[in-house]
Amino acid sequence: EETTWGLDQTTRLQHALRYLGWTAEEAKGRVVLDAGCGTGKLTCGMASWGGEVVGVDLNPSAARGWHARRTLAGDRAASVHIVQGDLMHPPFRSGSFDGVHSAGVLHHTPDTLRAFRAVAPLVKPGGSLGVWLYKVGHEEAGRLPWLPFVRGKWASIPFRTLRPWTTGMAPSVLYALLFAYAAVFHAFYAAGALLRGRRHGQTIRERTTSLFDSLAPPFVWHHTVPEVVGWFEAAGFHEVVETTVPGDDDGFCVTGRRKA
Repeated sequence: EETTWGLDQTTRLQHALRYLGWTAEEAKGRVVLDAGCGTGKLTCGMASWGGEVVGVDLNPSAARGWHARRTLAGDRAASVHIVQGDLMHPPFRSGSFDGVHSAGVLHHTPDTLRAFRAVAPLVKPGGSLGVWLYKVGHEEAGRLPWLPFVRGKWASIPFRTLRPWTTGMAPSVLYALLFAYAAVFHAFYAAGALLRGRRHGQTIRERTTSLFDSLAPPFVWHHTVPEVVGWFEAAGFHEVVETTVPGDDDGFCVTGRRKA
């Protein structure tokens, strides 16, 4: 199975439940919004929880999830709904969802807090909201290697150095360039793994998607857990806790329940 961010679909769904603060049993029959659903792969998987799931994203790529829903959701395909919309102005009534899941999205909007304030009211009283964001310090971590197998900083370029150029490119051009780059590196790493009697796990598409997410968005903001906990509390949520998956060095998740 092709992974996303290095995770298979089963693991991603387990993380999504964690971010919502639910068990699989508690998720049954719920109406869930995947706020910033990307290609909709995870959204379609959420249908396996036994409820209705809506994915919303401004990017037209969300249509890929809709077209692939029968493959990705099987006999739960009719429970998947994909909407193209702006999270700064979400096309839903307040209190429409039992749970709202937003992972790695709000920090790519013009204003993370404003996006949070637009999304939070969509949760029903008693419902759950889980938001994953880049943490402060992550902005220093991203680098693009230009020499395979070499870990030294001299053999890579910081993302912050590249972003002034990459954010101005047409997305299709940038994706094509990154795909070509990923294909070259994949050939080196796949050959190296083969020589060691192993299999290189990351696909060309996965490497391309990861790099595109780092280099294409015009906005990339970073936050702290206490800061975001304050947002939840100010928006009328309680039982606000950090639900970051152990070992996640890139960001954090905060989960809260909307007061009844």
